[in-house]
Amino acid sequence: MARSKLLLLVAVCLSVLAAGCGKQVKWYDFGNGKINLENVSVIRPRMTCVLDLSTTKIDDLGGGYPVPMTDERMQKILATLTYEEISRQESYRIKFTTYIMLDDFQLTLYESEEYVKHLDGGESNNLLDEESLEELRDGLESSLETYKEITGR
Repeated sequence: MARSKLLLLVAVCLSVLAAGCGKQVKWYDFGNGKINLENVSVIRPRMTCVLDLSTTKIDDLGGGYPVPMTDERMQKILATLTYEEISRQESYRIKFTTYIMLDDFQLTLYESEEYVKHLDGGESNNLLDEESLEELRDGLESSLETYKEITGR
């Protein structure tokens, strides 16, 4: 009888150890190191957007100032960032940076190049072609997915 109780106790202890007897710590590996997310109080997704197009206007992008990175805002941006839309613009200036604030630590997720096409036909820097546009869209979508992965949303 005592032996069966001892075996039962050992089996219970082993199953608890196998399942993990403490709280699992969630770490996020960002390439240059890891962040213990259990020690983070506030996680805020942010982005700075410069999306000046000659014929299309999107409200509430912040004009180069940080704004929350939300599904709704990202969908507006991605709907505008199509090759058809960009190629019909007489001029544009496009640059994005996405990051997550983990308390006071800024983790940059994506930073695009700056793309500029001048209205007067003057020298333009770094025109946006189809491949660059796809990279830009992928970087923005990936940023939102990373935020959702970190927060479990």
